[in-house]
Amino acid sequence: MNPVEGRVESLRVVVCVSHPAPAAERLLEEAALIAQRLQAELATAFSGNPALLWSAALPFTRLVSRFGHSAGEFRPEQARRALRLAAAELERLAARVAERFALSFRFLELEAPLFVRALRPGDLLVADAGELRALLAVTGELALPAGSVLVLRTARPGPLVALSAGDRTTLSLVARFVGESGAGALVHVAPAASAEEIAAALPFPIPSGMHIHPAPDLETALEACRRDIVERGAAAVVVDGAIVGATLPALLEAIEEAAARRATTVRGRSFEPQKEANG
Repeated sequence: MNPVEGRVESLRVVVCVSHPAPAAERLLEEAALIAQRLQAELATAFSGNPALLWSAALPFTRLVSRFGHSAGEFRPEQARRALRLAAAELERLAARVAERFALSFRFLELEAPLFVRALRPGDLLVADAGELRALLAVTGELALPAGSVLVLRTARPGPLVALSAGDRTTLSLVARFVGESGAGALVHVAPAASAEEIAAALPFPIPSGMHIHPAPDLETALEACRRDIVERGAAAVVVDGAIVGATLPALLEAIEEAAARRATTVRGRSFEPQKEANG
């Protein structure tokens, strides 16, 4: 038995999705793959955007067609119906993904302010930056239960980047991922004096691709983690649930900065052949 396996197999993988777009299916598939590896239940949490209901309640809100013409009033009952239809479509999509990966499955339909209350210690929350931004806009902060883990998907190339206050669930999850996939991981842990000290305290071996960087305090570790995301990129960012509230805004900013840098680089390269042709 994998020495890490017993630490993570009881996790429930919760994927946060607010609309049944193509990007949501990719996120569901990634969460399902994690759940399959951990032999965990897959829970899909639909959190309807309350801003839609708020805007529908305003007397001057109007529906606009794709051609820019007014299509009449937009009423709260229309917004509620749209959310119900989106939830039903997303539930069907999530059920198909769960069946394809042979997973037990449940669907949670929650208002955004109640979303965090549905999470429990041991949950692994999978979400992308856009979903978390939307949640933060409603809740003001995202405080996850202790013992839970956030996996923040970026859809960008790069290593796995992790930030931990020493939570064994987070560290064991990263170790198992690195050991099974052969991918690299940059793990920032605080407070800690040395990587050897951290490794000695864990009940499983550290795989060769898991690089631990100790820091004297969380602020220092967060800055180093942010620097890695911006300069090296990150395929995903993994964070202890207990420190998500204090670190998430800075991590989201780093992910957005990295995306902007990559877009600028890609655009710059795309003009190079044209310059040569014109030269």
